[in-house]
Amino acid sequence: MHRIDWIGSQLAAMPAVTERLFRDGWGDLSIVTGDLARVPEVSGQPFEQKNPYLRNGYSITDLRFKSPYELLPTASRTGYVRLIEPPHPKRVVLLMAAFNDHGYDTRQAIGRYLLDQNVAVAILENPFYGLRRQSDGQPLRTAANLLAMGVGAVWDGLEVLAWLRLRRSWTVGVAGYSMGANTAALVTAASKLPIACAALAASHSPGPVFTKGALKSSVDWAALGGASAVDRLGELFGQASVLRFDPPPHSAAAVILGIRGDGYVLPEATMALANHWPGSELEWANGGHATVLWIHKRRLADLIVRSFDRLDDLAGAAKAPQP
Repeated sequence: MHRIDWIGSQLAAMPAVTERLFRDGWGDLSIVTGDLARVPEVSGQPFEQKNPYLRNGYSITDLRFKSPYELLPTASRTGYVRLIEPPHPKRVVLLMAAFNDHGYDTRQAIGRYLLDQNVAVAILENPFYGLRRQSDGQPLRTAANLLAMGVGAVWDGLEVLAWLRLRRSWTVGVAGYSMGANTAALVTAASKLPIACAALAASHSPGPVFTKGALKSSVDWAALGGASAVDRLGELFGQASVLRFDPPPHSAAAVILGIRGDGYVLPEATMALANHWPGSELEWANGGHATVLWIHKRRLADLIVRSFDRLDDLAGAAKAPQP
């Protein structure tokens, strides 16, 4: 584990510094678990658009829509997206939220390198986060909250990508870092349409992240029943795994980034995703979970662009005449 990741895990274990995850226990799991492997039909609903404005030569439009996942709490039922466009783009990537990623700023920092390469950027506010937060303090008060967040984010992501494809006729893709990478991979697995995917610092599921990685120290294990809860939580969160979906054809174009010193997403969890998607590209970075995100934003953006290039190559190969 990289030193910075280790320091983060130690701080997360201090109640005076970090409010514990799942402090209210398991929650009502019966209303969530049945939806983990279900793929919804996209509604094609209209999105509410605010008037676009210009900043640094880019057009910015804030959008709102109704989440198709009806089991979200009231505060999370409205989805929010920020769309940032360079002049005349032909590609757009939906950036999914990492763990504790409230608002747009962190992903906009990666997005500026994409805008420089003429890729439009759409940023989805996660259920339970930012504008969709229920109250102050730790938003994930139960294990069921995390599962509802995951299902809601995947369903919302599919809705946003369908809107972008229909309204803009762009090539669409999805990407994310850490938890955002897991969500992006699940969106990719569930998509019926070909999309580019860059899963950066990705686990195949949240299971090993919360039971084996540095985030384990953030969990209120006493509220879940003590040490015996670790295996149960791993099995529960393991249900939200890309491995439960048959690989769609476009997953062969995906770009996956693993980090050798990652203390949050263990390398074997990244390799499981890559092995499940034959033909996908697996690349490795040196460093830790936090340091790669802080220092290598340009590289992350380049990998996202590469996923679009690989999707184009895949489509071209499919159209080529057979000997």
